[in-house]
Amino acid sequence: GESTGVALVKFEGKDEPLRAKDSKKNFATEAAIRRASIEEDLNKIDCDEKNTQLFKVVRFLYWPTINQQNNDLKDDKTLLSQVKAIVKLPIRQYQFNKAIQIFLGAMSIWNYGVIIPLEPEITVNDGIIRCDIQFTQPNNTHRIGIVGKITSKMNSILYCPGYDQDSVGFEKTGEIIIHHEWIPGNNPFSEDDIVGMEVNMASNPRTLYFFVNNVQQKHFISGIPEMIRFCGYLNSFNSSFQVKKLCQMTEQMADIARIQDVEHKW
Repeated sequence: GESTGVALVKFEGKDEPLRAKDSKKNFATEAAIRRASIEEDLNKIDCDEKNTQLFKVVRFLYWPTINQQNNDLKDDKTLLSQVKAIVKLPIRQYQFNKAIQIFLGAMSIWNYGVIIPLEPEITVNDGIIRCDIQFTQPNNTHRIGIVGKITSKMNSILYCPGYDQDSVGFEKTGEIIIHHEWIPGNNPFSEDDIVGMEVNMASNPRTLYFFVNNVQQKHFISGIPEMIRFCGYLNSFNSSFQVKKLCQMTEQMADIARIQDVEHKW
């Protein structure tokens, strides 16, 4: 007969109408189920002893280089020598490894998003600190940023710097991410670029400025926490980032008097 614009779906052996207004709810439910299924599958993979052995092999292949580089820094007392990627975060029910540590950085071993905070923790006693990072793999969604406290939410494959009030981020598109809002206006960057962050932990308010190849960016963050960690973000298999510089500065490189700059409060 005539079309009524209503589709029929099978539910417990009955034909039930599925109207347009219910579609969004169903799609949202299906998306949530898919996310839960992905996390559960990855958890099973991570718990499989065979895969644990595989991860050990991967680490073994990288270890000679990492070990030599670490030996080169063993007597170094600089901040750079203290850099260590935190690849295991607080958990709720379970956790799977999405990245491994490499020298002065991290490498992704899955095609799933992972935020990677870095040691050392930076405090109000550290003054002005500069951190420069470089990425590999063009298909990775390069993001850098800072985190305040590390929370269990950061273990989610959906979390990125700036997802909530505990972090802020700067994406390769040139957008800053704060309070789960993507704000355009900074320069884009790629794996060929050095992207930098400068925090002033002694100023009032405490500030975070971004740089691309030493060029100061328009959008900056104020009111950052008393204790922070720099971070990177990976979401593509075999992509990585490495810290190129982490040092204490006697003076700010950022020009805080620029009238064109835009402040965003933490």
